[in-house]
Amino acid sequence: QVSYRPPITAMSVVVPDLDVVFNAVVQPRARLWGTGAQVEMAGERHLVLGGPGEHYIFSRTPAFFVPNLLARKFRGEFRGEATVRCAETGLEAVLRFLPGGERHKHRLEGCIRREGGEVLRELKGAWDQAVVSWNPGGLLSGAAMEEDASLCVGGTPELARGPGLARAPPLVRPAKKSGT
Repeated sequence: QVSYRPPITAMSVVVPDLDVVFNAVVQPRARLWGTGAQVEMAGERHLVLGGPGEHYIFSRTPAFFVPNLLARKFRGEFRGEATVRCAETGLEAVLRFLPGGERHKHRLEGCIRREGGEVLRELKGAWDQAVVSWNPGGLLSGAAMEEDASLCVGGTPELARGPGLARAPPLVRPAKKSGT
């Protein structure tokens, strides 16, 4: 905590083995909403991967919300929008964190777009499980899919399928049962 009034928090994390640097200066704001609580972090966060490699700027982040404090169920979720921009490529990810309820927690949707606003990828899923990415024009084929594989979740073209399209093959196969 670098300032009490107004509250300002600064942090720096360096992981030399992975060549990762994270810096942030944020101003936390806490609010009570009936029986719930919400915390927002205004400010910028910077993530640098690979030494002088890619520099990501988090200009907006979602609020963290705990819906029912009286029930003593302290299961929170993110709500709102996040914007992450790569300074080198100009690509920007806009993510919307959606309220989930008991069955569908941690949902998000969004897109990856160029500086001019052209949408390159659509995203949908749950941030604690899997996020699927697809080309908004539909499936890619052949060389176009290989060229676009770098924008797929995990860098694999098999995951570049949108909702309602053919399911991707499993990445892990179950072990064969013995003949007993």
